[in-house]
Amino acid sequence: MPDAVLVDLAHACSLTCAGACQLEDLAASARVFFLCGKRSRDSYGFLEGRAHILDHGSTKQLFTDVYSFEYQVRSEEGLSCPSCGGSAHTDSPGDDEQAAEVSAFLQRLPAMKGNIRVLQSTMIPDSFGHGFSTRAGGVSSIPTLSALNLFSSGKRRDPVSVVQENQRRLALHAGFHPRPLRLVKVNHGRDVWALGTVEPDRYDAMVTDRTGVVLAAPGADCMPILFVDPRSKVIAVAHAGWKGTLLGVAMATVTTMVTKFGCHVDNILVVVGPSVGVCCFKLDRDQVLDFSRIHPDCVPDPESPRPHVNIRLANRVLLERGGVLPGHIHDDLVTDRPCVTPCTSCHTDFFSHVRDGPRFGTQLGFLWIRDGTPPAEGAGSSCSRALQAQQQLWEKRPLRLCGICRHARRTSEDLDLDQDQDQELELQQDQELEQDQELEQELEQELEQDQELELQQDQELEQDQELEQDQELEQELELQQDQDQDSRSAAAAEQQGSQQGEQAEHRCRRTGTWICNTEFHQRRRLTCDRDSEVGQH
Repeated sequence: MPDAVLVDLAHACSLTCAGACQLEDLAASARVFFLCGKRSRDSYGFLEGRAHILDHGSTKQLFTDVYSFEYQVRSEEGLSCPSCGGSAHTDSPGDDEQAAEVSAFLQRLPAMKGNIRVLQSTMIPDSFGHGFSTRAGGVSSIPTLSALNLFSSGKRRDPVSVVQENQRRLALHAGFHPRPLRLVKVNHGRDVWALGTVEPDRYDAMVTDRTGVVLAAPGADCMPILFVDPRSKVIAVAHAGWKGTLLGVAMATVTTMVTKFGCHVDNILVVVGPSVGVCCFKLDRDQVLDFSRIHPDCVPDPESPRPHVNIRLANRVLLERGGVLPGHIHDDLVTDRPCVTPCTSCHTDFFSHVRDGPRFGTQLGFLWIRDGTPPAEGAGSSCSRALQAQQQLWEKRPLRLCGICRHARRTSEDLDLDQDQDQELELQQDQELEQDQELEQELEQELEQDQELELQQDQELEQDQELEQDQELEQELELQQDQDQDSRSAAAAEQQGSQQGEQAEHRCRRTGTWICNTEFHQRRRLTCDRDSEVGQH
């Protein structure tokens, strides 16, 4: 059986024509609902409470103009209902509005692709609510739109009612009311609407300082960009594709914040959401020249027939030239914050025009100013841990290299998490937190030990220095003693030499020869003795 079956009871003329014997079997399926008119609702009252029953006007809420209905009737020989003979049911369902009934039906549908997941930037303060949606958690069942498609038009197969239900679920998860959600009216240009002025027919950016208004920029390869001035309490969103980037829609948004709301450019924070990376986005050679003029690195392979283009880098360069501080831009070049700018074409948990073709879905970047009231139940603290767990899971997923630019890209095979896995992640986080606390205690103990050891080493160093000073002093004393000893020895040697000199200076008067001092004194003594004897005589 298909994923969903619509049984038309509004145009059946009787129970036999409708196949009453099969209705009860069909009613058992959660994906089957019955289209009834006023008369048929009374006729098929036995289905109440057992199936999804809609008035025939609800088809406008569930199907767009892309859909067509074909009615086939069996041949007359095979008809079991005489009233149907020879007539084909070619009339289409009516146009009555039954939005409330359709909404109640859609709210009962289970979420697809797991729970809603939102990427958030740690750069934006808590006084602002924001996020970037992914594909998980919606009710859109068409493969390229599944599941949380957030944009509807007459050219797409997702009806307004389904998109509104997806927006309602996103709002409940993120903590805002879905009614004040405003989407930019994309024109792939640089027009900016300042809320409070006359609304243009088309524009790619919005700016406001009002609370209670949620601004949103769509994206499916194009960049949803969020702008925040925390001091002036002014916010803005912009949709920037490759055309809008060249036209300067990002700086046009910043200029509007400065000129019309009194912001200072150096206070403005800019966050770039999920978008196509240089690894997957190509343009013709004549279209990439303007990007090369912005910065050569915006086109890493300019000689290729269809060169790759880095629209994110071009956007950053233009913002920095306009005065936005480099540290106030959060994009794929930032590595010290959780990633909010994955490649939408590489990762199947995002919608992508490049990957999916013209029947692509749309995710949103959304932003609002908190009015100081606590967030809605189920959105604030109850969701924060799940968001943190999802962010950490995103950062921990395996990496693979992109061949053209060698940027790291994360595989998305394990991104479809259910509620049990989220709980397991929370439990794992609690365990890791306990381990971190134990590790901190161990580090503190080691730090105390290191401090004690350092103090002990300082004391030993002081003792060593004192010992060295004592040894140096002893060496100086020994050297002084040696010098004194040498001085005394030199003086004794000099005195002895002087005496020897005196000995060599005496000369015998009779012989004329030099005699030593000792012999001189001996002879002198003998002479004195003789003179003494002669005198006596």
